[in-house]
Amino acid sequence: MFNEPEWMIVGGSGVNQKVFNDESKGLARVQEFTTKCNKEIQNAGFKATVGSASLKWSCTTGHWCVGDWWADTNIDFRTVHYYSWMAYGGNQFDPFSSKPSDWGLTGDVLIGESPSYTDDSFGHGKISV
Repeated sequence: MFNEPEWMIVGGSGVNQKVFNDESKGLARVQEFTTKCNKEIQNAGFKATVGSASLKWSCTTGHWCVGDWWADTNIDFRTVHYYSWMAYGGNQFDPFSSKPSDWGLTGDVLIGESPSYTDDSFGHGKISV
């Protein structure tokens, strides 16, 4: 339905409009829509997930974890993205340098998006995926 829905809620570089100026209302609205979409995807016989922009919004614990925004949206597995901004400025949202359990996650977790070039990681310096 969409990729990295967090940007519709919190804004970000290149985001011209958020769902609501009130983050909690935006989150609730996107979660409701995502849950409905995931149910339809599953009814068609497929597995459903959310392409989360970062572990920051897909965790229950960990350094600067914001919360597990997609846990109750009827997902079958986790999908998180990684780019080096997640390892700068004190951020530690690096799935290449941690385990899902470090973030309070259980079940299958897929790194669904990452750079196709050599980039920095939090725990391993330069990596090439």
